[in-house]
Amino acid sequence: LALAYGNSVMLSDSVEHSYFPSDQTFQLPDDGGEIVALRLFYGALIIFRDKDIWAFFGDSVTDESARLVLQESSVGCIAPKSIVDVPGGGLVFAGADNIYALQGVAAIEDQVEANPIGDDINPYYIKAVSENGSAIYHNREYILSFPDAIEPERVFRYKATKQAWYVDTGPKAVDYIS
Repeated sequence: LALAYGNSVMLSDSVEHSYFPSDQTFQLPDDGGEIVALRLFYGALIIFRDKDIWAFFGDSVTDESARLVLQESSVGCIAPKSIVDVPGGGLVFAGADNIYALQGVAAIEDQVEANPIGDDINPYYIKAVSENGSAIYHNREYILSFPDAIEPERVFRYKATKQAWYVDTGPKAVDYIS
């Protein structure tokens, strides 16, 4: 298990998952960034902050081969509930200025890239984006909703198979489950 608080991440003991040893903690830079979410991706623990993205490789902080690598220094996630694994598309999430997909094979270079994928709908997205966004991948679509949006266009749908977006007035959703 992994948990985050402030700019610290703790890993649990490999046998007793409710025990978090003090030597299994690592710190991210105290530079004003804040951890918003954790996800597993290609065998790495991805640490989304509001201003950047990090990855921890390894099973234990004390393992000599373990490493913490900055993945993306200019893109962060502003809506933790927007992070969804889209088959063939990567980890899709809401950034401050666009919708991004974290893509790449981390096992080869210990790097993944946050590629903007929402350029087609960006003018609508900029008007709607907020920290309360939530998303789901359902029926081969990534569906992202911003319930606080003033504009009627507050739901964004991405058909991953066609790599095509469309904007919907849709119902306001604070969370999804399938």
